Amino acid sequence: MEEFKEATISDPKFLERNNIEVYKSAPYGQVEKAMSRGKLNPILIRPILKKLRFVTPRMFETLLADTIPLIPSYFAQYLYEEGIERFVLSDDNPSEDILRILRDYENNRKIVKKIRENLKQKHSYESRLKQLLQFV
Repeated sequence: MEEFKEATISDPKFLERNNIEVYKSAPYGQVEKAMSRGKLNPILIRPILKKLRFVTPRMFETLLADTIPLIPSYFAQYLYEEGIERFVLSDDNPSEDILRILRDYENNRKIVKKIRENLKQKHSYESRLKQLLQFV
């Protein structure tokens, strides 16, 4: 969306120096596929959402993509399964957390895959519809 481009501008030279590739926004319905191109994907959510216990699709899309999530310390971790805490970035030294995750990358992929499968079962449209139908 044109109106949001300004909010997503970065320093291209910084990105290039750090071997960071930037792609165009993913089309609707292609977000998980696009995120799966990266080894790591941060979940960037405003801290107020934790306080409000407000859930957005972004909180699930990253876990459903074939990638490892990087979760800020303020994030709503109660949404996920046991094991997610290893992907939470500390406030003190998040870069060290990222290196730790990368050092054990294959094992971490397996853990995320297990969490992903549990999320698909518990938070699918079908399971939510069944919950809603209980009220009817």
